[in-house]
Amino acid sequence: MGDFKFVGSQERIEVPDGFEEITITQEIPFHITDRELFSYFNKAEELSKWLAPIDSIEPKAGGKIFFKDGSEGVCTNFTPGKEVTLISDFFGECNMKMNKIVATVSFKKMTDVPDQLSEDLVHCLSLLGSLVGR
Repeated sequence: MGDFKFVGSQERIEVPDGFEEITITQEIPFHITDRELFSYFNKAEELSKWLAPIDSIEPKAGGKIFFKDGSEGVCTNFTPGKEVTLISDFFGECNMKMNKIVATVSFKKMTDVPDQLSEDLVHCLSLLGSLVGR
């Protein structure tokens, strides 16, 4: 019998003392066109209105995000018209999916200030809802 290789397997990651993972998901019904909604997930000007001040974004898997404060992030998933996943130090992982009636936005991040992070992310979702929601 040959040796087994487990591609993609990952060891258990220890969470540092005082840190916890925050996950926030919200479904947002939208009143704009699919194209307009998707621009809020992949265009710097539209993302800046609700997520974070962004100079530019390369909307493709592996594309870079350049924030106005000089920091960077990455676009890890990009399916035109359907889904985008962005990662940065500010918001952690942000996954945005859309279907014909709702946009589902999820944030996931490890933090030592869970209350503040939750407040900040809920504020981002509220801004997006006011821009695209019914």
